[in-house]
Amino acid sequence: ATRAFGMILMGDLTEMHLTMIGKSFLVSLCSMAAMALALLFDPSSSSKEDDAMWTNTCLLVLYGVVAILWRRMTIAKSDDADDASKEEEEETNNKRRRRTQSLQFAACATAAYLLVPIAFCHSALVYIPGMVLVPLLAFPDYSQLSTATTTTAKRLIFLGLWILTAPPILMVPRFFPTYTIFVRFAYVPMHIQLLLLLLVVLPLL
Repeated sequence: ATRAFGMILMGDLTEMHLTMIGKSFLVSLCSMAAMALALLFDPSSSSKEDDAMWTNTCLLVLYGVVAILWRRMTIAKSDDADDASKEEEEETNNKRRRRTQSLQFAACATAAYLLVPIAFCHSALVYIPGMVLVPLLAFPDYSQLSTATTTTAKRLIFLGLWILTAPPILMVPRFFPTYTIFVRFAYVPMHIQLLLLLLVVLPLL
């Protein structure tokens, strides 16, 4: 929360890309809806193993759909100025920076609005995402990581961290025996936000 609203207080509100923020929040809501549908149409609710396999399959489909649609809606549009002059290229870089900072603000705000109310009720639930996922959303400067000067090694590190923090690898069944309400409707939307930031760092996805 400090990181999210600090980005507003320390920056210019006119530089916030409201469309990017709105799309990011919409993706979070859609991910929650997808998890709700996966829970509603789960054909194997009697078995924890089958339930996890069904949800993991739904997650893979969700990640793929989000990556493809997000790439087509946002990132592809920002890479159309390959033949532009230096001034146009600088303006394009400024717009890309604004979009990336706005996207990171949306990710931090999503984490704050999801985790802070839960922390008041059950602080133990937010310990793992607070120690692992939230720092990945808040601390890196993705507007700098999205530039051409970022090395391939850094990009692969972020890809590896995103995979390691995926719900089937980090959360279920290591910390939770099955996909609980918290994992479905709090952790998954935050991990989706990390995916959107990863798509900025890895423009070829």
